[in-house]
Formats: sequence, structure tokens, C-alpha cells
Amino acid sequence: MTFASLSIMAILSIVGFFIHHDYIDDKKQATRSASNIVQLVDRNISEVMRLYDDVLNGMIKTWQSAPLNSLPEDIQHQLLFSRAQDAPSDDGFFILNAHGVVVADSRTAIASPADLSDQAYFTAHRHGSRDALFISPPSRPAPMWMTGTSRSVAVSVRLMAPFWGSGLHK
Repeated sequence: MTFASLSIMAILSIVGFFIHHDYIDDKKQATRSASNIVQLVDRNISEVMRLYDDVLNGMIKTWQSAPLNSLPEDIQHQLLFSRAQDAPSDDGFFILNAHGVVVADSRTAIASPADLSDQAYFTAHRHGSRDALFISPPSRPAPMWMTGTSRSVAVSVRLMAPFWGSGLHK
């Protein structure tokens, strides 16, 4: 009877040891996997934000070039938003004037004069640094999480801002 009890205790101890060891290994592997995913998401967001900032800076340089006004409107539109096609945004980029009215839209050659002066990205530039990149807090106006990026022009009364520049999935 004693031998049988000791044998059962030994078997249970061995099984318990292996279960505990597997649990620790699985926990470490899950932690590594989660860390890798976080790093990939962080890198992806950084690359997308850098891309949007590059597009914005290109739009600013083009907007400020003197010969732009002498070109036909369709050529102006193509030059302004040529880099915007590289950005993974379906919502487009907008150029706003100092009052928050849309003066150019990457999605169409003729912009509808919408008033966006109450948007967070516009008020941030109105009350903050004139040439800093602004990244809006995430919101969920659609099935996926969205955030916007904007940059203002310091040497002009014109203000530039893309509307909901990047889509970030939940």
C-alpha cells in the first residue's frame, strides 16, 4: 500500500513538473510573440506617420512655389497631390486656408469649400506651434480606428491639413 501511494505521488509529481514547465515555456513564448507584434505595429505606425509627413512637406513645398499659380488648375492639382497617391489613405488630403476652408482636395480637382475650422487638427495649429506635425487622437468614425496628421505653413497664412490621413485597424 505504501509503495503504491509513493508510486502515485511520484507520477503526479513528474506530471506536475512537466505541466508547470510547459506552462512557463508557453508563457515565455506568448510574451515574445506579443513583443514582436507590438514592435511590428510600432514600426508600421512610425513608417506611415513618416510617409504622411513626407507627403505633407512635399505639398507645402509645392504650394509655396511661385510658378505654381501660373500653371493650369489640373496641373496644379497633379503637382500638389502627386505624393499623396503613395499614402495608404482613401480619405484624401486637404489644403485649408487660414480660416479653415478647404481650398484643395486630393480626391477631386475641384474642392468643395467645406468649413473645417472646428476640427482638432485645425484648432491645434491655430493655437499651437505653426510648423509642428500634429497627430490627432484615434477615433472610430467607421468600422476601423482612424487618426489624422496635419502640418501648418509657418511663412504663409495658408494652413495645410489632411483629413483623417491614416487608417489604423483596431
